[in-house]
Amino acid sequence: MATAAISSDSTKATSKGAAVADLAKTDNATAVVGAEPVTSAGPNWPPGFRPFHSLRDEESADGTRYNLLKIFCDTPEGRAYDDLVTDEQRLAYMRANHQDNTWHVQPDERIFEDWDEGKCYVVKIRSPEGQALAKLDPPGGEEWEDEKSEGYRAWVDFFKKNASYVEELQPEDRPAACSAEGVGEI
Repeated sequence: MATAAISSDSTKATSKGAAVADLAKTDNATAVVGAEPVTSAGPNWPPGFRPFHSLRDEESADGTRYNLLKIFCDTPEGRAYDDLVTDEQRLAYMRANHQDNTWHVQPDERIFEDWDEGKCYVVKIRSPEGQALAKLDPPGGEEWEDEKSEGYRAWVDFFKKNASYVEELQPEDRPAACSAEGVGEI
C-alpha cells in the first residue's frame, strides 16, 4: 500500500490535552492523545487514491522507528471513526481497527561526504555530538545555501572534528553530480 500521500509538512502537532475540533470532517486530519496526527494529501488526490485517517503510534525504544496506523475514510470503519468524539476513543478505535500499518524508519546517523578528501564523516543523531550538531543546522531545517558562510564552515568543521566514525569514500562510487565532469549533466 502506498504511503506517498503523507509528507512531513502535513503533520500537525497538538498538545496531549488539547481539545480537538472535528478535524476529520474538515481536512482529513486526526488528533489523538498519545499519538501524532498526520493529515492525508487533500483535495488534489491522484486517481485511485483513497483518503484515510492516520495516527503515528508506537515509537520504538531507541526512537528510530514508529508505526503509522491507517483507516480508510470510505469504509465502514472510517465512517465509524468519523463519529468518535474523544481523543481516547479515537486512539483505542484506531489501534483495534486499523486497516493498514507501516513501520517507518528514521535515520540514526547524519553524514557529510567530503569527496575532495575522500572521506565520509558520520555523527550519531542520538549522541551529545548529534545534539550539538543539530544546533548548528541552518534555521528552519533548510540546506546550507552559501557554502562560504561562517555557519556552514562551522557546521563542516564540527562534523570533521566530532564524527562518531569516518569512512573512506571510493572514487568509483562518486555520483556524477559530485564530480567536476558531471556538473550540469543530469
